Amino acid sequence: MAAAALHPSRVRLTSRAPFSKPVFWPRDMSRSVAPRHLSSAARRLFTDVVRGYALEAHHVALLVKALEAFDRAEQARVLIDAEGLIVRSRLGEARPHPAVAVERDSRAAFGTLMKLLALDVEAPSSPSQKRR
Repeated sequence: MAAAALHPSRVRLTSRAPFSKPVFWPRDMSRSVAPRHLSSAARRLFTDVVRGYALEAHHVALLVKALEAFDRAEQARVLIDAEGLIVRSRLGEARPHPAVAVERDSRAAFGTLMKLLALDVEAPSSPSQKRR
């Protein structure tokens, strides 16, 4: 009877998870403050990028996700350093530490998101400057 009460067709889904909170970015992105959940290195990078580039709100959201991936990769690296690259299974087999996959995937996500931001591309020249 308890299983029927938890059937997915009987569960009312809300539009937001109870822990989520909407994020509102200021119109002037150069004045945005780095999210507190980021590490100090990620907050510094956030501040440098936001002050150095003209970003719209969706760019800032991508930047935050990229920096979260950066932090997750660093957390995995620290765990691997502490526990070792190879761990033993319950049967005694040598296996790669599960954090290796987390580090790899997080680094790939960071690279992809930063590439989407295209921060290394020079800003277009102003219309008053004509090419010769």
